[in-house]
Amino acid sequence: MIQRSALRAALKQAHPNAASTTLDWYIHTLLEAGQLIRRGRGRYEVAGEPLARKSFVPGLPDELVSLGRHLSEQFPLLTTCFWSTATVHSFTIQQPFVAYWLVETERDAVDAVLDAILRHPREGILQMAPVLRAEDLRLAQRYNRDSSISLLVKPLVSEAPLQQDGNGLNVPTAEKILVDLVADRRVFDLFAEELPNIYMEFNSRFALNLDRLRRYARRRHQLPNVENYLSQLPTGYDS
Repeated sequence: MIQRSALRAALKQAHPNAASTTLDWYIHTLLEAGQLIRRGRGRYEVAGEPLARKSFVPGLPDELVSLGRHLSEQFPLLTTCFWSTATVHSFTIQQPFVAYWLVETERDAVDAVLDAILRHPREGILQMAPVLRAEDLRLAQRYNRDSSISLLVKPLVSEAPLQQDGNGLNVPTAEKILVDLVADRRVFDLFAEELPNIYMEFNSRFALNLDRLRRYARRRHQLPNVENYLSQLPTGYDS
């Protein structure tokens, strides 16, 4: 880990005649070239060093990609996010028996999006999957134990940290997933006992932006709970 001040000092030593704006441009160029990885405000990792980690972009099942493209065409002005909890399964010790495929959209549009999904012909494994609001999940669990997936539609928290995947769809950042697993316990209760390990694995494999993580946790009124999991990370984790 290297602080911005130390990075500027090293660049100044290498380029003693460079102006301050030039040093900032050097840093920007290194970030664009992938030689630096941003870890938060004023904190970086150097790509190729042992501590350097790649960015996290969750993969989507083909059927969810197809559904996402359909909804994006039908609701071009809505901000909608797609992801599957199967993304998190590789970070857990006990493997969940079910995966949730999530469609998160603006709160006022949840019913319209849910209706559009129910009306749209579904492909592959989605044909047998229950489709419901996330708030109705507990009720559905009582009566449906046959499907390995459930498709949940839930409100998207405003200003949630999103990114685009290779399909042009909005997907969550690592920081959003880590906070949501803590905040939405009624939906993600199957991960409750695994949260320390999930935080540990995300931190060891990927570059987390701590400023973004804490900002979103604060927005979801979960900062103390998230800090509790961060405090359990190995010594040397930059807080």
